[in-house]
Amino acid sequence: MALPVWQSEKAYEQYDIIEEPNGSNIYYYALIKHTASSTSGSSGSSGSSGSSGSAGSFYTDLVKWAGILEINGKKIPHFFWRPDNNTKYTVRTEVRKVQFGDGYEQRSKTNIDNMLLTLQLSFSNRPYKETVAILHFLNQRRGYEQFVYIPPCIYTTYNYNFPKRFVCKSWDHTTVFNENNRITATFEEVPPETKFEVIR
Repeated sequence: MALPVWQSEKAYEQYDIIEEPNGSNIYYYALIKHTASSTSGSSGSSGSSGSSGSAGSFYTDLVKWAGILEINGKKIPHFFWRPDNNTKYTVRTEVRKVQFGDGYEQRSKTNIDNMLLTLQLSFSNRPYKETVAILHFLNQRRGYEQFVYIPPCIYTTYNYNFPKRFVCKSWDHTTVFNENNRITATFEEVPPETKFEVIR
């Protein structure tokens, strides 16, 4: 079943999911409860971090919506939910090694940033709608599509044009009861030289 597209004057609840028009497979998630602003003209009126288009098009207000970042003109999936504080960070280094006949060994890094992260994330005590939104995001990536995630610590990349990119190949969901859910997920960083698979 297709998800609704953004509409002006419509009331949205936190964690509502909408899709850009025309079957784009580009999804956004409501950050706060709000009523969408009306448009003014074909080009729209300015939002706090974007602008609204004509009725029926998506409102790119980054205060109210998340899930997509525009980087160098490309729309990239963005995992924005905050995990629990018990995140485990594992660093793996990628090193190129050349062995010479005299026993000498030369080592060099394989990428500009050869220290790649594996993150063990957990999201505990999450309400039903937030759980649905997180699982929807992960399901859309299907274990192979890259997405941006900004680690909340010293491992963060601060250059907006080259944020850290991850894939999530496995996750678990536990329902304690309807409004108390737990998700655990493993994020694996993708080398920075790997081509970004832009949203289809």
